[in-house]
Amino acid sequence: MVGLYFDNRIAHRFFGWTVPYSDTKIEVGIGISDRAKTTSLVAFRRFVAESDMEELEGARLVNGYASVIPLAARRRTVMGNVALVGDAAGQVKATTGGGIIFGVSCAKLLAHQVKKVVDGKGRLEDYEGVWRKRYGMDLKMHAVLHKYYSTVDSRGLGMFFKMSKLFGSEQFFSKYGDMDRPSLMLKRFFLRGLAK
Repeated sequence: MVGLYFDNRIAHRFFGWTVPYSDTKIEVGIGISDRAKTTSLVAFRRFVAESDMEELEGARLVNGYASVIPLAARRRTVMGNVALVGDAAGQVKATTGGGIIFGVSCAKLLAHQVKKVVDGKGRLEDYEGVWRKRYGMDLKMHAVLHKYYSTVDSRGLGMFFKMSKLFGSEQFFSKYGDMDRPSLMLKRFFLRGLAK
């Protein structure tokens, strides 16, 4: 079971996580905003020290790394004969920092557009509109969700999760949830509501 930890004191404007791979191996990570008045290493050590996770008792660090996660799409992703895709284009979920699904999906769109250019049936600049039309709204929705959970305090976030649970969000998310495409999830929500 993946664990998510929201606490702006430790994971400033982001969150911490645990992902168990086996009985003897677990991934532990933390994301922090570039506005945090600390480094990612200091934040990580504090997260581990203050979390009191049983899984980490007697654990040793096997590997570690840090990287920058773009949380917004670049204003422009095509210029001349250069087109950006994936992290370079900012095609990343602001909610989690994950970019594989959007990156691969946009790479396919770019490959299709390059083929059109080679065949003399399109322009590279058209890729900009194509990917934004297909995925731009979802990326914006992730940005809105990130802004919400990264600015609310722990108590407010706890209240939000309790209220969501009361309204049956767990059942809805397990049946209709789409962590990559919130726009599709909303369509399912409204279609489900209208069908009742």
